[in-house]
Amino acid sequence: MVMGRGIMAKQVAFAFYRPSALVLARTIADLPAMIIQSTLFTIIIYWMAGLAADAGKFFTNLLFVFVSSSDIP
Repeated sequence: MVMGRGIMAKQVAFAFYRPSALVLARTIADLPAMIIQSTLFTIIIYWMAGLAADAGKFFTNLLFVFVSSSDIP
């Protein structure tokens, strides 16, 4: 969004699109890539660290990694 600030300012000035629409579109577009990236990172790091082989603990770790790594506002 920082790179497209000028475009966003023009669209707001001309009442084309609201900034929330641009943020929502960016979030939806980035979500699949973030899910894949977080999942692969968690699988590799979780098993390399030798953490407990428990599904609940793994998915809790996956949730924390996804939430902390996402740039969703």
